[in-house]
Formats: sequence, structure tokens, C-alpha cells
Amino acid sequence: MDHHHAWTSRAWRLGIVLPLVMAAFLQGSPAGAQDGPETPHLSLGPWSGVGEASGAATASVAGAKVTWDGPVRADLNVNVEGDTNVSGQWSHQGSAIMTIDGSFQGHQAHLNGDLTFSGPGTVGGDSQVLTLDGTSHTVGTVTASSGQGSASFPVDTQDTIPTMKVTIQFAECDEAYGNFVWAVEQAFQGIGFSTDLQGSLMLERDTKPIQEQMKQLEGIFAGGPAPESTNSPLFDAIAHYVADVNALTEAWPNWSMDQVMDDLAKAEEFLNTLRNLRPCVKRFVGEDNVEYFAQALTFQIQQLIIGGSQLEDLTGDNAFKLMQVATRVGAFGPGASNPAQAVKAEEALRTGCERILEQNVDPSSGLIKINEDTQKAMLTGAIMDWSFDVAGLSYSARDTYRRTGYDWQQDGKEVEAGQ
Repeated sequence: MDHHHAWTSRAWRLGIVLPLVMAAFLQGSPAGAQDGPETPHLSLGPWSGVGEASGAATASVAGAKVTWDGPVRADLNVNVEGDTNVSGQWSHQGSAIMTIDGSFQGHQAHLNGDLTFSGPGTVGGDSQVLTLDGTSHTVGTVTASSGQGSASFPVDTQDTIPTMKVTIQFAECDEAYGNFVWAVEQAFQGIGFSTDLQGSLMLERDTKPIQEQMKQLEGIFAGGPAPESTNSPLFDAIAHYVADVNALTEAWPNWSMDQVMDDLAKAEEFLNTLRNLRPCVKRFVGEDNVEYFAQALTFQIQQLIIGGSQLEDLTGDNAFKLMQVATRVGAFGPGASNPAQAVKAEEALRTGCERILEQNVDPSSGLIKINEDTQKAMLTGAIMDWSFDVAGLSYSARDTYRRTGYDWQQDGKEVEAGQ
């Protein structure tokens, strides 16, 4: 029961989660870089930046003219974990000269405030529009003057800031720009001010944390523990996959061909995703890390082929499919990753095909029977240009396949193999 539950859980995680992850990386979610005409948004990862706005805001209140003039700076730290999963902190600080001119109780008066303000806040929203909420602590001195004299008094107030929405206007790889000025203007306009502000917001993505996590993840290929999670759903999924394959390897020889083929399909899908990552994603996780994971996954494919080729229930169709995967991902041949392992994997599969042929020798003639199993095993050998020694006879796979009336090139045309 426990064994069944473990494999059911594994199938759900890899069978359901994996396609979603692949779609995210190949169809332009925040995990993908912005290489095309997408809506500007922040990609996955930690971002930090500075927003600045300065200028004047004016309003008319009860016949009095109110003017605010000064700069404000915001420092943001944002973590983007998904399209709608954005969190972080921000803080602001600034100063302003605030004046009020008007008639109070029949007397013309002028108020002048020399103020500074600062405060913390939280970041929410999504990868396209950040929302900034927080409070502001204002201190300073206000001087009031009229025909009757002047007086000064201190200001010390704590206020809630109206929610500000910062739209990401441009984003490419690890750099993004947003309309912080517009957000500040909207906050002013929300309380009745008109504005004339200038400024900018620039954000940069920090690649160091994710690349350090990638280095930690490398240990899982040697059977080590994996971090609980990273800022990359793709590499999280790879970590789960590798852990499952490591467990399968430890269970040898209690393998099933279905398990082998399932793991091979997922490894090939991961490899294709890695090899088609957009340039910005490669820069984010580190091109050397991408290459390492690609080579390590190829090594696991080679391990699966070696183990799968030795299974008693290996069929000719299984062997053909193992060869298809190996040739598509470059697990065989002189240019393959892990050359020594490539040689072992190829020889293991050749020996597996040879065993299939031996099991199908006609005792009366000493020749190989022609059936679906032997046809696929011989086709696999023909594509790979192998020779087999069966029942004391040597067979060139290509010549034998041709003499039996088949065309190995036509039958194997969907296989990306070196001829």
C-alpha cells in the first residue's frame, strides 16, 4: 500500500506539475525572459530598486491655496514568485516645503511648513502592477503669519498612505522600469491635488541567490539532499525528478520498463526545456548551471538506458524507443555528454537487442525468427550500424535487415541518428 501510494504521489507530481512548468517556461510566463512583444512584467526572482519623484502639487481648500514642493525617494525589495504572487517591502523618505495662503476668519494668512517624512510599507500586486501600502511619519515646523503677527508650532503626525500602484513599463532580463511618478501623482490626485512631478523607478533582479541555489541543487545528482525550494519552478521540478530517479536507481534490479520509459520521457522533456530557455532565463540561473543540469540529465538518461537494457522484459519496441531517446538527446555517439557513459549505454542497448535475437532463434534451423520483436531489435541495430553475434553466427544489422525485405532507412526515418 505504501509503495503504491508513493508511486501515485510521484506520478501526480511529475505528470501534472511538469507540463505546467514546461508551459510556463516555453510560452512566456514571468519565468521566461521578455524577448518578444509581451506586456512588460517582472520575471521570477528577487528585485530591488529605487523610485524618485520631485516637483510640486497644488490644491484649493476652502478658498486657500495649498502647495507642496519637494522630493520623495522609495527603496523597494520585491520577490516575484509567480504571475500573481508578488510580495516585498518598501520604505520612503523625503522632505517638502508646504505653504498655505488664504483668508482665515477675515484675516489674510500665510502658513509655511518645513517638513520631513519617512515610513515603511508592504509590496503586493502582481508582476505587471505593484501595489504599495504603508504609513508615513511626518515631522517639522509650521510657521503661521498674518497682519496680527506670527507663530510657530511643531508637526508630528502618523498617517496611512493611500495605496499607490506602480505599473511596470519596460522589463528586459534583469532590468525593469516603472512609473513611480504616476503612482505618486495618483496618490496626490486622490486627495484633490493637481501635480507637476518628475522622476523614475529602476529595478534590478539579483541573480546571486538563484545561482547559489543552483549550486546547491547540483548535489542531488550525487544523491545529496535538495533545498526545499528555489526561485525557479523548473529547477524545483528537476530536483523532484532527480530524487525520484535516484530512488529508482537504488531499487535496482526491481525496476519495471514502464518506470524506465516514464522517467526517460520526463528527462527528455526537461532537457528540451533547458535547451530552449530564453536568453534572459539563462542569464538569471547562470548559463554554466543550465549546461551542468543538461549534462547531468543526459547522464541519468544513460543510466536509465543501461539499467533498462538489462531488464528481462525488454522488447524490441522498448529497445527501439530507448535508442530514439538516446539519439534525440545526444546520449550516444562520440559527441555525447559523458563520453565513457555514452559508450556503456550504447553497448548495454546493443547487448539487450542481441539478447532479444538470441531468445528468438529457431532451434531447428539455428536462424533468427522474424517477428515484431526481432524486426524492431534489428532495426535498432541497423540505425546504429551494429553487428550481433547470435547462436554462433555474426549478423550485420543493416545487411540482415535489408535481406529480409525491409528498408531500415525508411522504417527509421523519424529517428535522429548519426548514419
